[in-house]
This record gives sequence, structure tokens and C-alpha cells, in this order.
Amino acid sequence: MPEVERLTVMQYFRGVIRGFNMEKYYDTFHRTWWVRYNGVKVPGIGKRHYLERHVTYDDAREICHQWNVSHDPGELSDKAEFEEV
Repeated sequence: MPEVERLTVMQYFRGVIRGFNMEKYYDTFHRTWWVRYNGVKVPGIGKRHYLERHVTYDDAREICHQWNVSHDPGELSDKAEFEEV
């Protein structure tokens, strides 16, 4: 008997919703790529600060582009990005 993939409830409903819509959605956020440790700047990923959730690919690219253009990344390199939900 083939093994059945076990899904969480959220994974199941995301699949059902995608089955009807067939479009992928993304969450956009910004975060820093450096942190301060005892007064010294070291590589480290900061906490995510969400900009928009559940947007299309093109919208996610535009949101991140607009945020990055309008905000100085600063010393800790705070930049916007997106990921598939």
C-alpha cells in the first residue's frame, strides 16, 4: 500500500484554496542582515517586520522594490524581501 502524505489542517486548506485559484501568494517583509553584539556589527538575520501578506508575485516584487527605494538600508542593511506562503 502506498504511503499517504500527512498534512496539517492549514496545509490542507492552502492546497484546497490553491486548487481553486491556482495562483501562488507571497508575504512581504523587511529585516536587517546585520546585528549589534557588544557594540560590534556582526552578520545576523533580524526579526521579520511584515509589510503586506498574501499578495501575488508581481505585487510582492513591486512592494519590495518600492520599500527598498524609499528606505535607506542603514548600517545594518535593512531590506525588503518576500516568500511564498
